[in-house]
Amino acid sequence: MVGPVVQDDLTLILLRFRQHKYVLSADVEKMYRCIIVHPDDRHLQQIVWRNSPSEPIQTFQLNTVTYGTASAPFLATRCLKQLGLQCKNKAMADIIMHDFYVDDLLTGADDLDDVKAIRKGVAEVLASTRMPLRKWRSNDPELLSEIANSSLDLNIASRETDKLLGLGWHSDSDELCFPLNSLVPDGNTKRDLLSVIAQIFDPLGLLAPYVITMKILIQRLWLDKLSWDEPLSPEIKKRWYGIIKSLPF
Repeated sequence: MVGPVVQDDLTLILLRFRQHKYVLSADVEKMYRCIIVHPDDRHLQQIVWRNSPSEPIQTFQLNTVTYGTASAPFLATRCLKQLGLQCKNKAMADIIMHDFYVDDLLTGADDLDDVKAIRKGVAEVLASTRMPLRKWRSNDPELLSEIANSSLDLNIASRETDKLLGLGWHSDSDELCFPLNSLVPDGNTKRDLLSVIAQIFDPLGLLAPYVITMKILIQRLWLDKLSWDEPLSPEIKKRWYGIIKSLPF
């Protein structure tokens, strides 16, 4: 069983994140592997293995939460929530319970000292259970100056796009972006167009005026009863290229 969702909605976390003057992003290093499965349940996580075909097959039990199993996301996020429930510092508890999406932390505040306290406090609470935070990113270099280089994201202070829960983010300018350079229309079929639209991840609906226009065009292809791999008509192709050229690359 997959278990219930115990963390805040993705949209809520992103909207809250955008309200802060100073922001912090990090993730838990190998989160699933940080969580031990009770010995009574380990028989449910077994694998067979051998180093070469000449050796006998051995059976192993996996001792930690394993990526790919149905219950893994719930087990991991519920353990993280428990840290928040047990945390005596209410501010840190609220952040742990509401500013994480799976293993990704997105938080911040309007005062630089408050954000430094958040960085220190949340890291200490998670480190107490051997769940280290890494890949720290921020829109203010001062928040990263005291963190070891091994814990920083290597894209800090560069124009190369970072990722925040699937969204593009330039940490130095604190701007969300949508890297659409890969969406140049090389194809000429309904399948190609739908593939382009499916690649646009926009949970906040910021690109809705563009995406709706694309979907209306796809709707037209269904009305025209065009098959998946049938070439587009010159009229449709012209409209599609016009939509792509209007995107602010």
